[in-house]
Amino acid sequence: MRSTLLVSLLVLSFAPACGGGTDASGPGDGGADPGLDEDLDGDGFTPRTGDCDDHDDDTYPGAVEQADGVDNDCDGVIDDDLPEVDDDGDGYSNVEGDCDDTEPLVNPGSVEVDVTIDDDGDVVPEGVDNDCDGQIDEGNAPCDATLTGQSAEDFGRAVELCGDWLQGAEFSVGVPATQRAIKRHFGSVYTPHAGAVMAVLSTGLARDAGDPGWVNPSDGTATGGPSHAHPLPQGDPGDGCGAADPATVNDYVSLTFTIEVPSNAQAVAYDFNFMSAEFPRWVCSDYDDTFLAILDSSQFHGNISFDDAGRPVTINVGFFDVCQPGAGPACTGAAELAGTGFQSYGGTGWLHTIAPVPPGETITLTFHLFDEGDSIWDSLVLIDNFQWLGVPVDGPITVDREVAADVEADLARGLSTAELRARY
Repeated sequence: MRSTLLVSLLVLSFAPACGGGTDASGPGDGGADPGLDEDLDGDGFTPRTGDCDDHDDDTYPGAVEQADGVDNDCDGVIDDDLPEVDDDGDGYSNVEGDCDDTEPLVNPGSVEVDVTIDDDGDVVPEGVDNDCDGQIDEGNAPCDATLTGQSAEDFGRAVELCGDWLQGAEFSVGVPATQRAIKRHFGSVYTPHAGAVMAVLSTGLARDAGDPGWVNPSDGTATGGPSHAHPLPQGDPGDGCGAADPATVNDYVSLTFTIEVPSNAQAVAYDFNFMSAEFPRWVCSDYDDTFLAILDSSQFHGNISFDDAGRPVTINVGFFDVCQPGAGPACTGAAELAGTGFQSYGGTGWLHTIAPVPPGETITLTFHLFDEGDSIWDSLVLIDNFQWLGVPVDGPITVDREVAADVEADLARGLSTAELRARY
């Protein structure tokens, strides 16, 4: 009872200061808060029933949201549910084609992601129309079925860089056109991994043994192109054979893509297949044809295609095992090189590189192929099957193409690249 009486006295002691004894809830009296149960603006709602601005009769629960910088419907979000406003901050509004403006990874700038990982760690269909094209988990269609040209942009489409993803493409200056090609097959076995065609770069002629004008790669073709500064970034590992890389290289060819990363992509992936007539004669020598893939983004700058020892792709790389048994310690057979012109030499077979990229950023990726120490004994690379992954990766990794799907599933489960190298 003493506490009750004390509270009552305290409340009463403030009453004379509130409007000289008049009703403290009266509108316009300059006094205290009118209370939670009074509807000051006549919109049918009080502060107690959710009116977040009881001095504005256009603001109340259920009001129509207007593009006025005000939370008209009192749901805690300003200017939401308006077709012209980007509610989820992904760069697209409803009128710009965003089919789910509450989810920032769903918009016309996203890429279709057709699988995810469930709570049991199993790969299951994702079930979302990521790119707002009206289809769910339909995959990303190639764009090379009708290619007839040989422009740098055509090479982008040949490797499945489609639509707005490809912002630009260019070849190195002064390189003969014979060092590059778009092919429907290479040799008797190698065919595209996606779409109808694939890209070919060569330090000699981008032709297989069945093409007109083919020259045996061991005879070599000095292309006559200008020498070029060695493109391996400072600090990136070399091939591990001891000799320092020369300052300049020969028979150089490069292809640079400027790419807009989809807003929900966290990694890029592609397939490549390197073969060389330098094997086995010039293993660990000064004559070393090299393939590099230099990624330039805010997350990473450097070569992203290398073996477990960090070595760039040459005849000394750990993946170089498609060769005649006995020609080298890793050789498993050269049958798949039939018709390529390299069946007496060797190659890596199809490999798969995955590298991190920043979502929504514009990046560049440059493929380099060149001769070190000479202009003969040619090498060649096939490139195809660009893909975007919606799972994070902590650094670049290259694996045999046949285990690519397993590797990508393990990335979705959260495995690191170190764990993947130990596993595969």
